[in-house]
Amino acid sequence: MTNLRVLHLVTAEEVFFRQQISTLESKGVRCDICVVPGADQIDGDMASQRGIREYLQYLPKVQKAVRGGDYDILHANYGLTIPFAAMQFQHPVVATLWGSDVIGLDGLVTRLFSRRPDAITVRSTEMRELLGREDAYIIPSGIDMDLFQPLDQTAARQHVQWDLNDLHVLFPYSPDYKRKNYSLAEKVVEQVQEEFDRTIHLQTISGVDHSEMPNYMNASDALLLTSSHEGSPNTVKEAMACNVPVVSTDVGDVRSRLEGVTPSGVGSTKTELAKQLHSVLRSQERSNGREKVVEVSWDHIGDQIIDIYRTVLP
Repeated sequence: MTNLRVLHLVTAEEVFFRQQISTLESKGVRCDICVVPGADQIDGDMASQRGIREYLQYLPKVQKAVRGGDYDILHANYGLTIPFAAMQFQHPVVATLWGSDVIGLDGLVTRLFSRRPDAITVRSTEMRELLGREDAYIIPSGIDMDLFQPLDQTAARQHVQWDLNDLHVLFPYSPDYKRKNYSLAEKVVEQVQEEFDRTIHLQTISGVDHSEMPNYMNASDALLLTSSHEGSPNTVKEAMACNVPVVSTDVGDVRSRLEGVTPSGVGSTKTELAKQLHSVLRSQERSNGREKVVEVSWDHIGDQIIDIYRTVLP
C-alpha cells in the first residue's frame, strides 16, 4: 500500500481528521487534502456558517486538484463533500460521514448523493439507519491512546487551575456550540446540585489546544454530554481512555460504547441524566473505561480504512 495516493476532500481539518491523515501516512498512504473555502468561518457548527458561494468556489478547486495528482482514490470526508467527489468518474470514491451530516439540510444533501461512493463509512448503527445504506461500514473515529491516559486528578486540577475541593463536571465544548445543548447540561447540574453540599462546577472548554485536553479530562469528576445527535463522539472515548466517568444522552454509539463501563450512565431526559450524574458524583470513583476503548485506537482504525481502500481499487 506504500504507493497508494489519496485525495481527501473535507469541510474543515478537525482534530480527528488530522489524526486520521497522520495515521494513514504513517502506514504508507500518500495523502493530499482539499478543503472547502471558508473553513476559518467555522466555530463549532461545521458547515453552517458557509454559503453557496464557498461551495461554488470549491468545485473548480477540486477539479484542479484531481487533474494535478495521480490519485488512486478520492476520499470525501463529511457528507457535503460527496457531491464534489461524485462529479468525476475516473477514480473510486470512499466517503466518511461524521454525524451531523446525516441530519437536517446537510443530511438531505448527503442522502441525495449517498449512492455514488463505492464505499461509505458511518460512526454508528444509528447513522447507518438514518442514511439508509445497509452496506455502510461502521467505523468510529479513533483516539490517541498515548495522549489520553489516566493522570493524577490533583495534579491535573492544579494545572488547569480548578478548585481542589469542589466537584467538577466537564462539558467539553463551548457553550455557544448549539448542537451540544449546553442549556440542558446546565439544568442537569442544577438539579444535581440541590442534593449536594459540595459545590459542583460545570466547566466548559473553548480555544484549548487538543494536547491540553487530557488535563481537563483528568481534572474532572465526570464528563457530561447532552447532545441531541452524535455519531461516535470522540470526547466520550477520550474520557474513557482517561478512566473518567461519562454521563450522556442516548446518541450515536454512546450506549454501546459505555456498556460495561462503571461508573458511567446514559439517560434520555433531564431527570434520567441527573440521576446518572448524581450516582457518578456520589461514587467518587474513576471508571474502567480505558480497557473498553482500546479497540478504537487510531492504529486499529487506520488499518480498517486501508482495508476499505483495498475493496474499491480496480
